[in-house]
Amino acid sequence: MTLKKRTITLLFALLFVLASSPAAFAESSDYCNHWAGETIGEFLEKGWVQRDQSGELNPDQYATRAEFLTLINSIWPGSIPVHENKKEKNSDQSDQIKNSDEESAGDKEKSQLDDPIKREEAAYVIAGIKKYTKEEGKELSKGFQDSDQISPWALDSVEIMLQKGIMKGYPNQLLRPTDPITRAEAMTLLKAVLNLSD
Repeated sequence: MTLKKRTITLLFALLFVLASSPAAFAESSDYCNHWAGETIGEFLEKGWVQRDQSGELNPDQYATRAEFLTLINSIWPGSIPVHENKKEKNSDQSDQIKNSDEESAGDKEKSQLDDPIKREEAAYVIAGIKKYTKEEGKELSKGFQDSDQISPWALDSVEIMLQKGIMKGYPNQLLRPTDPITRAEAMTLLKAVLNLSD
């Protein structure tokens, strides 16, 4: 076989491999350079998160309350009660979560589980399922300029997250308790919880 024919054969072989494994190519490119890439890869490997129908993870998209609760149930099965009925038997867990105790999402009022979950809500859920308790006399939240924006029902939970190092502040002494979190941030928070358990 001449060098030219061998080169053409190799090129066709390479094109065949690439064409037959688009998913593998996508997996290596859509989060490997992300700041939370290592955590995302671990969560994917363990089956705690899945790609959407188009094969995307969208780590910088805001996590909904339902998605966050589903993620928690994937890591700690049964942590969030799911009320299943006949109509829901063929639905995925995130749909079933929407019919569970809506207070689990944080807000004492009726929550909209398709809405992005806020930082203080994520803190409330985590502190609740892990049964963390606050260390008295160590009010770290007061060191942030926007601590007055923390909802009263979430104050102890946010304090616990700060005390345990699970949640950190932003530059300029801001906590941003009512900001929504992205999917990558949600995974990072839960990874910090897992690290405490190791």
